[in-house]
Amino acid sequence: MDAFRLDSGTQDHEPEIILGHSDRGTFDHLAVDTERGHMAANYLDTGVVVLAADDKGMPSFRRVRELGVPESERRSYYCSGMDFADNGDLAVLVGDRLLHYTQADLAPPRTEASDLAFPESVDPAHSFRTRVSDPKLELDYTDFGNSVAISPVNGVLALFGPLGTEFRLWSGTTWGAAASTLPAMRTGCFHPRAPMIAVAEYHGDGRTPAYSSDEEYTSGVVRLYGVDRWAKLTLRRTLHGHGAPVVTMDFSEDGSRLVTGDTDGTIRIWDM
Repeated sequence: MDAFRLDSGTQDHEPEIILGHSDRGTFDHLAVDTERGHMAANYLDTGVVVLAADDKGMPSFRRVRELGVPESERRSYYCSGMDFADNGDLAVLVGDRLLHYTQADLAPPRTEASDLAFPESVDPAHSFRTRVSDPKLELDYTDFGNSVAISPVNGVLALFGPLGTEFRLWSGTTWGAAASTLPAMRTGCFHPRAPMIAVAEYHGDGRTPAYSSDEEYTSGVVRLYGVDRWAKLTLRRTLHGHGAPVVTMDFSEDGSRLVTGDTDGTIRIWDM
């Protein structure tokens, strides 16, 4: 899929505004399936939508699927993370539920809609209760950095939340029960070519955070774990260097480097 931008450009690439994007309001999560040209976005007022590319390679609201949320979750609705699997399926963390939408369900309409009206929603193929968060607690989940990551190597799914981190196995049709856990991690990402994950801790000693103040979570520690197909975790490396909480990270395309960023604006590049 061709590159696109919602509200910014570069010197050699003018901004491209997706028709209908501004009508949806603010969005806070984004995931892209580059192989199939799908983009998932969570709009705070209207929920998650999946856009397919038009004939110009741009995500289009004329080729859109709305993702339905179970009735039991709508009152406490908040999407705290999403990711595409290698097969095109989409995992979305809503409240304390993991929702699984299949690639077949996400397939766009064969013909473009004549207007930007909201289409009928697609229900999840599977829904699982998790232990990584609790919608009954009045917390600012953005501060806690809940997120979802899926390994492109073996399909293991990781859920990050203030109550812990879960690793779930891919069964061939969906993700099963939690096979292993870690204390609460702020965020993490899988290696693109090896069965490994990098995670950012709240505390340097691996403790699960208390519900007092996010300001006390000052750890800048990043840990690398091997994650096999059975979600068995093996600590490989511990990276020290950040003086503030690490809130974002990603591997280079070939996996030779890890880039991490913290809340004081520091970016570090680590050789793998």
